Amino acid sequence: MEKENLFLQYKKNGLTAWRENFYNIDYFRKIILDTNHIRISNLFKEDKNFVNFLESPTLKYLLDKIYKEYHLTTFSSNTLKKENKDERFFHVDYPYHNLKSPYPDEILGIQVIYALDDFTYENGATMYFPDSFKSKEFPRKDSIYAKQNLEYITVPKGSVILFRGDLWHSQGINRTDNPRVAILANFSPLNIPAKDNIVEQVKSSETNLKIKKDKVLI
Repeated sequence: MEKENLFLQYKKNGLTAWRENFYNIDYFRKIILDTNHIRISNLFKEDKNFVNFLESPTLKYLLDKIYKEYHLTTFSSNTLKKENKDERFFHVDYPYHNLKSPYPDEILGIQVIYALDDFTYENGATMYFPDSFKSKEFPRKDSIYAKQNLEYITVPKGSVILFRGDLWHSQGINRTDNPRVAILANFSPLNIPAKDNIVEQVKSSETNLKIKKDKVLI
């Protein structure tokens, strides 16, 4: 019932979030920080056990409800460090930013964020405009949705955030001295090509992820 409630929340708001009992989050967080990169595009190269984050039963339940068939198109990390200037950029995610509006009714991209730290207002929690996916276009300042109040996705460490790729959003500003670490994954229906060379990443990782017709399945 809890999983179904998460799906209903996603259907209504375009996003949902839940807690997971991921094993040894601090270990994976340290791996990411030790590279000293803002983004790591091939996490499997750092440790094949990053695949654990893709093996959430709740995530699979939700994706199976959203899509008939789907595949993994990106899997990377994002580290948000302290910043004194506002570099927020509201956007939509792959593949919507490459499409002309109006966007189709079909869900072409689902973005998933794994919070390896608490997501707070102070450390740059993801921001979004409620209902903005209904605009079916790239964010515009003069849109009715851009005039609504922003909301922040504040969640505890170990949470998973899932939202539509056409939801207008941006990372916040990290005003703290501690980096805010997250893992990002994107899923799309099989007719949408992968954004990254995720198949080669998986082939070289010796994970148990399935590859079918040059698509990475979970």
